[in-house]
Amino acid sequence: MAYRDTFYKDYFQQQAKRNTLSSSLNEKLAWDQKVYTDEFLHLLPANYAASIVDLGSGYGSLCHWLQHKGFQNIRAIDTSPEQVQRAKELGIPVELCDVDSALDQEERYDVIFAIDFIEHFDKEELVELLKKMFSRLNPNGKLILRSPNIDAPIGSFYAFGDFTHGVVLNKHSAIQLLLACGAGKVDI
Repeated sequence: MAYRDTFYKDYFQQQAKRNTLSSSLNEKLAWDQKVYTDEFLHLLPANYAASIVDLGSGYGSLCHWLQHKGFQNIRAIDTSPEQVQRAKELGIPVELCDVDSALDQEERYDVIFAIDFIEHFDKEELVELLKKMFSRLNPNGKLILRSPNIDAPIGSFYAFGDFTHGVVLNKHSAIQLLLACGAGKVDI
C-alpha cells in the first residue's frame, strides 16, 4: 500500500523514537534489551548456531541483543531506509527489503521473530504472511510474535497509537488466527 511509503521512510524519527521514555538511542537500546531479556530469553534455542530471522527488525535492537547472547546466524530485514541505516550504525547487517521478498527465498529458519510487526498489515495480508512464515520454519522451529493486545489495560494505546496498524488482536483472535494459518501449538 502506497501510504506505507509516507510513514516508513522516517519511521524511527516519526514513531519509534517518539514512543519511548528514553532521551537517547543508547538509553532506548538498553531499555529494549532489558525487555527482550524479560520477554524472550526463555524462548531462545539452546543451539547458538540456530538460524534466526528478524522480520521488521527496525533499528536493530533485537538482533543486537541476540548477538550479545551469542547467536551469530541472524538475518534482519526491514523496509524503512531510516531504520536500516540506524541498524547498520549498530553493526547489524540489515537488508532493506519487504517481508514478502525475504520469505519468497528458499531459506528456512529455526526461529522467526516478528516483534511489533504483524499489526502493520491488514487481515488479508496478514493471513498470507503468517502462512509464509510457518512454511519457512524448520521442523520444531518457533515463530515468536509480539503485538498489541487490545484486552490489556493500556492495549488501546499500543493498538491505536500508530496509524500504520491495520489489525487489532486479543488472546482469542490471535489463537484463532495462528491456528488457521498453520501453527501446531500456540502459547500466549
